[in-house]
Amino acid sequence: MRNMMKRKIIWIPGLVAVLLVAIIAAVVVIVLNRGSDEVGKWYHGRNLYINLDRAYRVDKVVNTDVSGKNTLLRPQKADYELAALFITVANFSAARNLIFIDGDAAFVVDEEGNNYPLINPLQGEQGPDSDPEMNKYGPPLWGSADLPKDYQISGWIYFEVPRGRRLSYILWEEADNFRAYLAK
Repeated sequence: MRNMMKRKIIWIPGLVAVLLVAIIAAVVVIVLNRGSDEVGKWYHGRNLYINLDRAYRVDKVVNTDVSGKNTLLRPQKADYELAALFITVANFSAARNLIFIDGDAAFVVDEEGNNYPLINPLQGEQGPDSDPEMNKYGPPLWGSADLPKDYQISGWIYFEVPRGRRLSYILWEEADNFRAYLAK
């Protein structure tokens, strides 16, 4: 009888210790994830990962280059608008990835299956003085980038889309092929 009581006494503190460790581990995971600076969800192909959230609909964007020159970007077609997306492109698996972000790198696809290519943010017209409201969708992500393993780049990409058209996903085709769905 006495031997059985010892087993119960040892078993109860052991169970409490296991539960305490599990609770501490859960709290640590929650705290670490709350500090994340991720905007949206991560999507990936074989080598590249992309983080994106949703498309911001705007009539114009002003980008400022390193020399301080402003470029005004606006839709070229009547009844169109710009879809601006902040993305992060990361390489977590390949030793090195050279990517070239241009009009063929990605397309935004609407709910009807129509594709709209990236537009060059550097080929706009001479822009006005910096306006914080129009300049908040920059700096643009355009051109070539060498991504060694565990490196990433972030910036804004732009698409010219019909006004009010519902966008579904990004079709990424540079150095990898995959879909990245936009938040609703």
